[in-house]
Amino acid sequence: MCKVEINTKKGDELKLLMFLVESYENEFYPIDEPDSICAIKFRTEQLGLYNV
Repeated sequence: MCKVEINTKKGDELKLLMFLVESYENEFYPIDEPDSICAIKFRTEQLGLYNV
């Protein structure tokens, strides 16, 4: 990861780039909120906990 000082030209450029990428992703690749039950099942599987 690069280290950029805030309130510098590079910092402002990075902030603008992050804003543009986030706006693009939100418009063209939105991510819906997960269903609560599905999220819990997914996490329990990740932890290796299975309903027997």
